Amino acid sequence: MRVARVTIGCSPDSGETGTVSVAVIYGGWRCNDRRWVLGLGWNGKRCLVGLGLVMGAWAIAHEMKLKLLPAMKELLKQGRKVQALLAWRWFICILGYHSLKSRHLVNELLKVPEQTFSDSDPQIQIATLVAWEGLIDALVAFPSKVCDSVSIHQLHIQHVKVKSGATSQVDGGVTQTGVYSKELKLIMIPIIGIMTSKTDFSVQSSCLNTWYYLLHKLDNLVCDTSILATVVEPMLKAVFSINLDDTNIWSWNVCINLLHDFIQSKSSNNDLYTEVSVNSSLRTTDSSSSLSENRTLKAYSVKWSSWDCSQMDFLVRMIQMTLSQTAVATLSSENSSLICDVILRMFRSFLKGVQLDLVKSITSHDAVMLYLNAVFGLVKTLCQTALCVDGESSSFHVIGLRSLEAVIQELDPSILGSPLYKIPLDVEYVCQGATRCKPLVGSVSMSFMDMVTPVTYLTVLYYYVVVTVCTKAVRHEFTLQGAFSYLKIALSSYDLLEALHATAASLYSCVNNSSMTVWITVARCLRDHLIGAKDLLPLKIHPTSSGSNTLCKFLIFPLAVCSSCKSYETSKECNFSPSPFLSGNCTFDEVIDAWMSLYSYVNCTILQEFPRKNWFTEELCSSFNGFLHQQNYLSDSGYSPKHQLLSLCGDIGKCILENLNVEKVTREAIKCSSTGSSGINNCLEFIARLLNLLWMKMEEPPRTVVISRLLPSLIQVVSRFQWKEDITSFIKVLGEPVLPWMSDVGGNSESIEHELSLLWAEIIKSLHRSWPSIEFNSSYLEQLAALLEKTLDHSSPSISEPTIKFWNSAFGDQSQINAPPSLSPVLEKLSRHGRIKISNKRAAESDLPSHKVSATLRVCSKRVELVQNGVVSGDSTREQRSRRKRECREVTEHQREVRRAQQGKGRDCSGHGPGVRTYTSVDFSQGNEEYEDSEDIRDADLILDLLKRV
Repeated sequence: MRVARVTIGCSPDSGETGTVSVAVIYGGWRCNDRRWVLGLGWNGKRCLVGLGLVMGAWAIAHEMKLKLLPAMKELLKQGRKVQALLAWRWFICILGYHSLKSRHLVNELLKVPEQTFSDSDPQIQIATLVAWEGLIDALVAFPSKVCDSVSIHQLHIQHVKVKSGATSQVDGGVTQTGVYSKELKLIMIPIIGIMTSKTDFSVQSSCLNTWYYLLHKLDNLVCDTSILATVVEPMLKAVFSINLDDTNIWSWNVCINLLHDFIQSKSSNNDLYTEVSVNSSLRTTDSSSSLSENRTLKAYSVKWSSWDCSQMDFLVRMIQMTLSQTAVATLSSENSSLICDVILRMFRSFLKGVQLDLVKSITSHDAVMLYLNAVFGLVKTLCQTALCVDGESSSFHVIGLRSLEAVIQELDPSILGSPLYKIPLDVEYVCQGATRCKPLVGSVSMSFMDMVTPVTYLTVLYYYVVVTVCTKAVRHEFTLQGAFSYLKIALSSYDLLEALHATAASLYSCVNNSSMTVWITVARCLRDHLIGAKDLLPLKIHPTSSGSNTLCKFLIFPLAVCSSCKSYETSKECNFSPSPFLSGNCTFDEVIDAWMSLYSYVNCTILQEFPRKNWFTEELCSSFNGFLHQQNYLSDSGYSPKHQLLSLCGDIGKCILENLNVEKVTREAIKCSSTGSSGINNCLEFIARLLNLLWMKMEEPPRTVVISRLLPSLIQVVSRFQWKEDITSFIKVLGEPVLPWMSDVGGNSESIEHELSLLWAEIIKSLHRSWPSIEFNSSYLEQLAALLEKTLDHSSPSISEPTIKFWNSAFGDQSQINAPPSLSPVLEKLSRHGRIKISNKRAAESDLPSHKVSATLRVCSKRVELVQNGVVSGDSTREQRSRRKRECREVTEHQREVRRAQQGKGRDCSGHGPGVRTYTSVDFSQGNEEYEDSEDIRDADLILDLLKRV
């Protein structure tokens, strides 16, 4: 043991001097027993600090420069570094804050730890860090000790005022936060250096202890913005920049939990300051690690104060850094979940602190926008980082969704839903959308940087993340449950139409396999909400409204998915069954069930509340027609609609037909001779387009499956037609699309033939029962001509027989009927066979030229001439002159005998009527073409004798 005697002068003016013997123990210690060294060191420290307060620091500095500093350097040369570091800490504490007046001495003293910090022995590095705490004691004074008589709130105000370096006098005490800047940078340099170097874990643990001690000494100044930037942020960056793995997760947890304590200090209680013990922060340690027994920190408390806007950027940067570094780390699933849980807790606590300021009446509009921009910037980063993680790491996929859910749960709806706080939709990949759906989306599309309400921003981003997560993850049941819960909150707490609009826009931006599953979840949630509300008023649905347009676009979405260029099923899977798979977890049955349940409820409610019954169905079918028109245009360019699209259209068409309201003719309408209709033209056009696509673009057997589902519903609708306008519209719109199916002789199955015969039978019945009654004239025959041409002479008796009966009852007795040229051959054929009735004076045969056969001079030949209306065509004047000649001509005896013989034979032997007349006797009049008194001459000698006379 060596004793150094230090002569201390109390004051230059007093003339008094004194000598104090101080035992500086720097030998005889065991270097490997750190606890014994530290214990003895602390006792010695208290003694020397007490002496330093009594004696002049300048005198100690003088003696130290002359004797103690060389002695410590000698100890370093001898390799007794631990003893030298312990003495260094004692005397730096004695010098205290006033040692800064002697810059040269401080620089000389700092050369001692400078050598030991870089030592390869972890024990020396740990001892250096322990000694470094003495410098913290010397340079950082307890602000609370300086001003015990001042309230904490007043002290906080004074700290804010002196952040730039000004000096504040508080009851005789001096607080110099600005002066701390250089000292704190000096203290932090070796601490950051050790944390960023590849050192032993025990050294890093000791480094965290020293850092925590500094935070503890800073007391209530620790939340000052300048101190956060100098002390807290560099250390957190150093720790978070370390490649995270399962061996160093402890240091990560320490820093994350410390940050969490700072964030939640604002919402944990109403006190201005919250003291948090270090040990209480260690909530997520790896108990299975062999190093867990060494993972302890001293019980230093950190006094966190409530943060404000000035510290918000710091908090946002730290949360972003933790997630970005965790995303690229190699961790076990358990540790990854622990880190993600802590990050989510931090974010939720951050939102709670933001909410406390948002609800304050003194918070300005600019302050609200500052908070919202910070929150949504952080949300965007969290989601982007989570989606960029490769593989199926559910922890990171969930963190994006849970952060969005936290925002809508924690922040007030009056802020998120207010149009006063619109923010730019700066998520470009969400706004791009599917190229094939751009003409379809219409008003539900959103553009990059559109100004939207916060809840719209959240919803658009949320469902994009949901679809992306469902695409990456094999099992996504919990994701869909979260999507259901999120939309439930959005629909109940915010504008329903706005939420649906944002959801539809988000779904259209990512049309892929998984989006159909998400659409099913949204459709079910929307239906449940509408049923609970028992009113469509929140959806703002009325004719030509934005609400009905948005709902129509949402209902078309399954067709957009099916028409996507990407295939949702292999050719092997597409077995043309009634419910083929759209994706791994979604069948047509599920899609149709969700679609039918939502549409049926909305349509049923509209039928009860609106006088114009079918307006929503008409608007929906108008959107369908536009979509199918687009598909037909693409098919002309070489794109063929997929079977699942046409199959889905068939089921949708069936549902629409089943829920269609067909107006009935009332007694009042008959009495008043009024007219009306069901207003279903767009619906009929949708079915017509579907029939055309099925016939032209779909082959057997899937075509038969689809048409067999559609025809029964179509038959039911036709069977309810009563108004003439409905029947006429059906004939006009659906007449041509039905023709190929009617004329496909032998191509249809028996069941399809049967359904077609029933459909045609109902069409015929509707023509008879219409009100006002249909006038079956040439004009109406023109409309029915194409159908009658195929059905009058159809190969199936179930179609042809009812058609013939219809013709005979509607047109058979009509006179002056001008049949279209396309129909005349069929009528002529059936007329010759006596199957249909045609009036004798019908105009239908005016276009068919008659002919007359008369005898010639040659016995074996006849003359055939065309006649019009039973009269030989010729000059009318000549005909009149011939008639007068006959009247004036004297009838010979022979002619009288011939006339008597032929009297009563107005028809020929074959029973032909006027128009086609045959003569088997020689006509001697030759110049008189109307002479009818000919006689059949069957004797050849008589004919020869007559010829000789001529």
